[in-house]
Amino acid sequence: MRFFRQGCEFTELYRAGSRYSCEFFTFLAKSSAESAAGIVLSKKVGKANKRNKLKRRLKHYFRDFWFLESKKVVVIGRKNSGFLSWQDVKNCLDEFQEKIGKSK
Repeated sequence: MRFFRQGCEFTELYRAGSRYSCEFFTFLAKSSAESAAGIVLSKKVGKANKRNKLKRRLKHYFRDFWFLESKKVVVIGRKNSGFLSWQDVKNCLDEFQEKIGKSK
């Protein structure tokens, strides 16, 4: 799993990606040759320490629990998602992974 930070990769998914959402996150996904993820967390998520903690949790999930190959994904945090526990983050991402796994 690769993490991207360049704007052109985010723009590609904003334009052509499929959109999914839950209470705390919006997800954009698109089939690709490689597996990659991007994370977008604005100040609405919380202060810097909350954003960084959430970013670490999301990266941990993608490294250890992500099993779908050949998908590019962008995770956009919604308001107050910085206050989620690890289990809540994992549950949201598990549901998302099931949704896009079924839509192959």
